Amino acid sequence: QDLAFNKPLLQLLASTRGRDGRFQSALDVGAGIGRVAKQLLRRHCDTIDLVEPVSKHLKTAKEQLGEETWPGRFFCSPLQDFRPAVGVLYDLVWCQWTLMYITDADVIAFLRRSACSLLKPGGTLVVKENVASHRTGSYFDDEDGELWRGSREGKSRPMSVLRTATHYMKLFQEAGLKLVLRRRQVFSDDEMPMVLFALSVPSRAEEIRVAAHAARLRQTEKATKNT
Repeated sequence: QDLAFNKPLLQLLASTRGRDGRFQSALDVGAGIGRVAKQLLRRHCDTIDLVEPVSKHLKTAKEQLGEETWPGRFFCSPLQDFRPAVGVLYDLVWCQWTLMYITDADVIAFLRRSACSLLKPGGTLVVKENVASHRTGSYFDDEDGELWRGSREGKSRPMSVLRTATHYMKLFQEAGLKLVLRRRQVFSDDEMPMVLFALSVPSRAEEIRVAAHAARLRQTEKATKNT
């Protein structure tokens, strides 16, 4: 279901890449054993680098994808530490079921680094994560996927964080990214829904326009207070 949901959305994003409708280079962040890279990204990307922090998962990815013939490189690194070689930029950065394992501060740092040193001009960053309902709000999970209630129950730390879609939008905004596309996927009443966000870096012209608009609002607000 996950791949079936992703395929038409990636195809839509790829269709904006000019006549060939392909991404020249992609980065799969939190790539695991290579499932998304092999069954989704390979159809629309010429080269695909994989970043995965768990060495045994990356080893499996190399075996299943064929390290010698795969059109890309394999990096064993947490996303907080990953830095591409100088001059290496990507048309697409795909990040799925990964941000849930890091703090808000690390998410913002990664998003900003993606905008500044991972993405080519006009590149796309895709984030896909499970989301909490607005009624429940963002919360931490324990190792069983239940609400983490702190060390009072003998569990020293949470395993992951389940954020609301609004929470993610605030992180994207703080990182200076622009929302291009947003789609919600619901599996069943018993499973957490997911949201796919496609993001881009605003052009310099758009940044200037937004800054000018904000300045005008401040001037209007100041004039109103003085009257």
